[in-house]
Parts: sequence; C-alpha cells; structure tokens
Amino acid sequence: MRDNLFINDSLPWTRAGILYSDGRNLRSAKAGESELVLRRVRSVRITGDGHHIITARWRNQTRSIWISAPNGTGKRRLFIEGDPVHVPTFYDVTPNYDGSALLAYRMSGGDDGSDAIVTWPTNADPSTSTVVESIGYAPTATWN
Repeated sequence: MRDNLFINDSLPWTRAGILYSDGRNLRSAKAGESELVLRRVRSVRITGDGHHIITARWRNQTRSIWISAPNGTGKRRLFIEGDPVHVPTFYDVTPNYDGSALLAYRMSGGDDGSDAIVTWPTNADPSTSTVVESIGYAPTATWN
C-alpha cells in the first residue's frame, strides 16, 4: 500500500483516453488499459478545446505547474511554487478554453487575508494575477 497518495479530482477526457493521476504519475486509460503519460504528476486540468493540459508536478518536495499537449509532448514549465508559508500558493490552476489564461485559488503566504480567486495570462508570471470578484467564500475556481 502506498502512503500519502493524492488522487486528482479532475478526469480530463481526450480522444486518446481518460487522463488521471494515480497519485504519482499521469496516466491515460482506454479500453481497460492504462499507460504512462508523464511522471510525478498529481493534478491535471484540460483546456475546453482539448489541445492543452495543465499539470501540477512534484520533484524534491517542490511543486511546479506545466502546460503540454494531452499526450505529454511539448511540455513547458509555467512556474515553480515557493514555500507556502512565505509566498502565495496557487491551487486548482485551471486553463480557459484555449489555454491562453489561467484561473486559480491564491492562498496568501502568511496571514494577511489576501486569499482570492485570480487569473493571469498563461505566458505571464502568476504574480501579475488579477483578482476575480467572487460571491462569498469561494475556495475553488472554474471557468464558465
């Protein structure tokens, strides 16, 4: 039995199969078979047009956010998360329809009360994010 497994709550569907994290790696399932897509992936989100995925990947206790094709090719790191005690952390990073912008729940690093739903262009740093007005408490974010 594996310890500390995190199962992603998103299951992107593609023509090649259903993408899922088994807690350690990104896999694709189709017709009862499963194959490895990317290593060290705990979270995956897909663009509405199906052309890109956003993955949260872990290495040496550090989380980074990547964009790639659904089959894992053409991957490019978008940013690396810092120490969540000292800098903002971005959760549920979700692409818009064509992958040109990202949306996330930003938890402030510290206790300054600046937690918010934010968005920023995919090719920019998340520090350039803009707060999205939400109604009441909203710890998750999604495009509509």
